Amino acid sequence: MSFILTYHFLHQKGPLCDEILWMIATNLQNDWEEVAFHLGMSIYAVNRIAICYPPQERLFAVLRDWRSHSLKMNPPQETSVELANTMIKLNRYDLSQIVLHRFQQSLMCA
Repeated sequence: MSFILTYHFLHQKGPLCDEILWMIATNLQNDWEEVAFHLGMSIYAVNRIAICYPPQERLFAVLRDWRSHSLKMNPPQETSVELANTMIKLNRYDLSQIVLHRFQQSLMCA
């Protein structure tokens, strides 16, 4: 994985940047623990977030922690697709489309 491609996925409004994760967190009506479950987070991670973050910040914390963990094991392309697929599982096709659109833009910029 090239540094440039990773940069475009995490920065410059890429599909995994904080801006997109925040937009997802503020638009999802789902319980933050349900989202964590769909993203495959461990019970340890969920409990840590419950203790360390106030309720209004937990969903964003889930998304950031998941991103960090996922990028250690997968290239950013796979992580982006996983996020889009999770949005589909949560019946949020609109959010999935935003992630996929940013994914395509990042590939063109790299």
